[in-house]
Amino acid sequence: MWLLRWMGTIQALRPIYLERGPGADHQPIEGPACWNDVTCPKTFVVLDHGLPSLRAPDGSVETMTTTMISRLAQLIHEQKDTLLKRWRSQVRELPSAAHLDIPTLNDHIPALLDELAQALEQPNDRTIAETLKEGTPPEHGIQRFEDGFDITEVVSEYNILRGCVHDLALENDIALGGRPFHTLNQVLDQAIGLAVKTHAEQQALEVKQRRQEYLAF
Repeated sequence: MWLLRWMGTIQALRPIYLERGPGADHQPIEGPACWNDVTCPKTFVVLDHGLPSLRAPDGSVETMTTTMISRLAQLIHEQKDTLLKRWRSQVRELPSAAHLDIPTLNDHIPALLDELAQALEQPNDRTIAETLKEGTPPEHGIQRFEDGFDITEVVSEYNILRGCVHDLALENDIALGGRPFHTLNQVLDQAIGLAVKTHAEQQALEVKQRRQEYLAF
């Protein structure tokens, strides 16, 4: 819903801006910046360069992309425990997760949240790929195999985390679009790929070992 409202605002403002045409008097287009807080001191503004921005009470303007990335990264750091609690409550609905204690259920997810915040603060496609490859997802895939998760459940728990981060952004009036949206999805999609890969490798190794044991009799 929040994304539709955000896109609706952009689409509503864009034709007005474009109708002015080249050489016209490009006065800023302004509107409320915070959907859920009427006391928010900042206003939404589209300037001459056409990029959505935020105007503070002192008249300074920040591009919305930079502001939103910084705010979301900070929130992930500050509200990590809340994010994990919400995530656990939903992940426990997965059959293989219902019986796990909190440390086992959390596994590498707290560290992944740190990696996500870092990626938002220093977005670079190559850096993200290298960080995740050397980070938590490969180990998480192996651990989840040992916990009895199937591949579908591994994918589900990452997607549940994606939803929790989206909800956190919505509750704090952060419009996830552009680079923040791209970075969030890139981190989680790559994490899913790496975890699924190591999970599948462990599964294949177990099948091979069982086959060898069977043939040995």
